Amino acid sequence: MDVFQNMELFSELIQCGGNIYTWCYNADGSLLQSNCPEAGFLSGAFEIFGCKKKMLDYGSRHTTPVTLGTAIGMTWAAAFEKDGSVLKRAWVIGPVFYQDVTLRGIEDGLKYYSKLEISVAWTIQLYKALEKVPTLQNTIMNRYLLMMHYCLTGQRLELSSVNSSAAQ
Repeated sequence: MDVFQNMELFSELIQCGGNIYTWCYNADGSLLQSNCPEAGFLSGAFEIFGCKKKMLDYGSRHTTPVTLGTAIGMTWAAAFEKDGSVLKRAWVIGPVFYQDVTLRGIEDGLKYYSKLEISVAWTIQLYKALEKVPTLQNTIMNRYLLMMHYCLTGQRLELSSVNSSAAQ
């Protein structure tokens, strides 16, 4: 099974359902590739909101996929490619919102991250990027995640196998 070929096809297939992007991180957390036009900025948001650390910590201990949420309602989902029990790469889809969010909701969510001393310029760039983040039902996102897990491992899982991890 060629993981990169599988993931290339998977990335194309989920793009048929909207602007849902894929990302690949190595075990050290370096971004290896993404088809997201805002990859540089959104990979930074993934890290700032604590999702990357949670993903790597979870992926080093587990084989099942996980969803990673933020206080502003933005969610990513990750599945893991392993060499035996050692994390090789983490593959991510997202970000998405599970429901429509308001400007007020985002502002309230950002208050959670006030200790991070996020700049005004970064916040403005975040608002612009969030305008393009699609809304997707969580069951659809979880089904995409199970498909991605299958592309990586050849293993079929049930929806109940997806773990949720809030970045908070």
